[in-house]
Amino acid sequence: MIDEKKRRWVSVLVTVVSHLLILMIPLQLSQNTRSHEKKEFNVAVNFVIKEIQPIVPVEIKKGVTARKMKTQKIKPVARKKGPMPGDRSRPVVARSGAIPYPKIAINNAWKGTVKVKVTIDSRGNITMIKVVKSSGYESLDQIFISSIKKNYQFKPKRVRGKNKAGTILLSHRFK
Repeated sequence: MIDEKKRRWVSVLVTVVSHLLILMIPLQLSQNTRSHEKKEFNVAVNFVIKEIQPIVPVEIKKGVTARKMKTQKIKPVARKKGPMPGDRSRPVVARSGAIPYPKIAINNAWKGTVKVKVTIDSRGNITMIKVVKSSGYESLDQIFISSIKKNYQFKPKRVRGKNKAGTILLSHRFK
């Protein structure tokens, strides 16, 4: 029993010493490789002076003190009125799904193109769908409209960073 305890203590001691050596050797190597001398590097820098603007002296009007000059209001710079990044001129289809072909249309070999005008509010929700050009078959028109309501998602029109209501034309050809 005593031999077993001594053996465990010796193995623990050997393990601790070996770990300390493993940790200490890299630390001493890194300290030896560092030098405390300043090193200078020459780096080429290319630059071009496009235009030198002279300093213009400011005229001080009579009766205007430094305090009055500081309190004068500065006119804000006018913003450009062009489009901002992310603006959209009309709503965009964000997600669409498959449009089923009605069984009655397959059996009767009905074909045609449906064109609809979809009105989208500022949150991207559908507010109205109007058939612009019918396929000639009511069931084809209705299946396209119901498919738009169920499967389509829209991103609204965006002007100057603010969402607005808008319309988009969609069409589908049943063949």
